[in-house]
Amino acid sequence: MKLNVPEEETEELVGRVREREMGQLFADMEKMDIQEERRKTLEAEKKLQEAADKVQATEEKLQKALKLMTNMYMDAGLTKVEIKNKLQEEFGISLKESDEIVKRYWQEKQ
Repeated sequence: MKLNVPEEETEELVGRVREREMGQLFADMEKMDIQEERRKTLEAEKKLQEAADKVQATEEKLQKALKLMTNMYMDAGLTKVEIKNKLQEEFGISLKESDEIVKRYWQEKQ
């Protein structure tokens, strides 16, 4: 057989093929190691999850930094507009984002 598939799966696949008379589909098939493909898929999924975890951790750190800076600016007596401008400059965020951040933390602080 051209596929490295466990015997139980092989029997199931062969049964399906015989039922539908689709044997010709496998006749010219390029050799493939299904077990190796599964290992590669699992490895890729693991790396993807690790990357997603890193992105989430970075986002959490960014939110903490934004909160800290907003609170520091508030303690320094800056106005909402000044704080928004500072956040935009320091973090490269949009006006909308800085507005949302200031609204959120201004209410918490008050």
